[in-house]
Amino acid sequence: MGTVTRRALILGVAAILAGCGTTGTPAPSSSDAAASPGGSPVALGPTPALTLTPAPTGPSGFAFPYAAGTVATPGDLRLHDDNFRSLYSPASGSTRQGPTYNLVGAADKPTASPPGVPDASLDLIADAGTPVIPLAAGTVLAAWPECQTVLVDHGRGVWVEYVHLAVSVAWGMSVTRSTVLGTVEPKPAPNTTLPCGLTSNAAHVHIAFLTGSGTTGQYASMAGRVLCGHAVTTTGGIDGLTAGPGAPFTIPDCAGYGKSTPTPATAPVLSGTWVAPKDSAMLSTSVLTLSAQPTVTPTTLAVTKVTFSITWGSTTKAACSATKANSGGAWSCNVDLWQLGAPLGKLTLSFDVTDSAGDVAQAPAGARTVTFAAPPPAPTAVTITETWQDCGGLPCVIPINLTWELNSVSSQVLVYATPMADCTIGPWRVAGAPRLVATLNGSARTWSSTISSDHALAAGGQGWRFAVAAANEVGRSLAVAAKHGTMSGELAGNLEGIPPDVVGFPPSLCSGVTP
Repeated sequence: MGTVTRRALILGVAAILAGCGTTGTPAPSSSDAAASPGGSPVALGPTPALTLTPAPTGPSGFAFPYAAGTVATPGDLRLHDDNFRSLYSPASGSTRQGPTYNLVGAADKPTASPPGVPDASLDLIADAGTPVIPLAAGTVLAAWPECQTVLVDHGRGVWVEYVHLAVSVAWGMSVTRSTVLGTVEPKPAPNTTLPCGLTSNAAHVHIAFLTGSGTTGQYASMAGRVLCGHAVTTTGGIDGLTAGPGAPFTIPDCAGYGKSTPTPATAPVLSGTWVAPKDSAMLSTSVLTLSAQPTVTPTTLAVTKVTFSITWGSTTKAACSATKANSGGAWSCNVDLWQLGAPLGKLTLSFDVTDSAGDVAQAPAGARTVTFAAPPPAPTAVTITETWQDCGGLPCVIPINLTWELNSVSSQVLVYATPMADCTIGPWRVAGAPRLVATLNGSARTWSSTISSDHALAAGGQGWRFAVAAANEVGRSLAVAAKHGTMSGELAGNLEGIPPDVVGFPPSLCSGVTP
C-alpha cells in the first residue's frame, strides 16, 4: 500500500486543565501521547493474540467515522490510552447544558497511577476538513467546541468519544450515519498552543469506546472492536483493510451498519420548593431564616448547595448558603438584613440549587416577596467622655461628649438623659422618666453638650446617665446606656437646656440597666 509520511503524534485528549472541566491529577500526556522521553513510541507491553469474532451486521454493528471512499491512515500510536476524565456541554459563561459525564479509566501519566485503559483509543488520519460522521445512530451526550470533542451515546450502553474536530452538533441532538458531527481540524502550525491541552501534528480524528450508564462512562478496549465488518487489531490495524500505522486504506461502503437505537440523553432536573419565609410575609425583625427543599434527578447526582439571594430595586445580593439538609430535610440558613444593607420595604427572595456535577438551576421555585418592617438594631459601643473641673465649690460648666456605633440605616438617633439614684428629682422630675435631649440625623455618631455643677442636688446628688437609641419609621430600638470613657464616676450636675417634654422610658434605665 505504500507509506504515508504524516504521523499522528498527538496529545489529543488531555482534558486535564481546569478549563476543560476535568478532575484528577493533571497529566502532561494523554490518550494521544506520542512518545516517552527520548522520542521513542510508548511501549504497550506484550500484545496478546487477537481472536476475531464474526462481524456483527445490521443495527448491532458500527461503521467508520468517515464516509465511504475517504482515504484514511491509522496513527502511529496504534491503540492507546485516553485522558479525558469528564465532559459536559458549555452554553454560555458558567452555564452548562446537560449533565457532566465522568469518564473512568483515563490515564494519569507520567505516574501511570491509575494506569488507565491502555488500548481504548484509535487515531485515523484524514485530510483537514473531512466530515466526521458517527459510527452509529445515537444521541449527543456532550458537545464541547472549544475542546474539539463530542461524546455520543450509541445505545445499549455503548458511548464513543470523537476528538479533534470542528464541532457542528449540540447537546441532546439525535444523530444518524448521515449527520456530520464536525470536520477534521487541520494540523496546527509549529509551536501552536491548542485549547484544553490538545496537541497534534496531523489532521485526524481520535475515537474511543466507553461502556456508559447514567452519567458515568468506563473506557473500554478498542482491540477486537468491529467497524463495518472489520475487526481492529491490537497493532492498530484494521483486519482486511490495513496493516496499521503508515498504511492508508479507503473507507468501504458501510451501508447496513450503524443503526443502533440510541439511549436518550437525560439532562439533570434540579428543582425545589420554598419552606420559609411565607410569601408576602411581614418581617418585624432583621434576622431572617431562609429555607428550601431542593431535589435533583437522576439519583446518581446529589444536591450540594442551595444559595439564597435577596433583591431590592436594581440591587441583588447573595444572602446566605446552605450546604446540607437539616434534620427535617430542609436546607436552611440565616441572614441579618441590616448587616446585608437591605432597606425597609419590599424585598424579593430566590434560591439556586447546585448539584454534584456542577449544574446550577436558577430560581427553580420562583421568587417570593416579603416586606421588611423592623426597627433598627440598638447602637453599640456607646461611650461618654467629660472634661471634669474643680470649680472650687462654685458652679461651673462641664463639657461632655457621647459617641456610638450603629450598623444599620436609621432615620434618627435619639439621645436621652435620666437622673441617677432613685430617679426622683424632687418637684422637678417624674420618677423613672428619662428626657429626650437630642434628636439627630440617622448618620450621626457623636453628640456634645454640657452640664452645670450648680444643680447637683436636683439630680439627687448622683448626676445623670445618658443613653442612645436608633429610630426609623417603624419604631425605636432599645436604648443603650453610655459607659464612662476618660473618667470614672458619675456626672454630678444638671443638664443645660433640658427640654420640657418627657418621653416614656423603661424605669430599669434609672438603675443603670439597659432596657
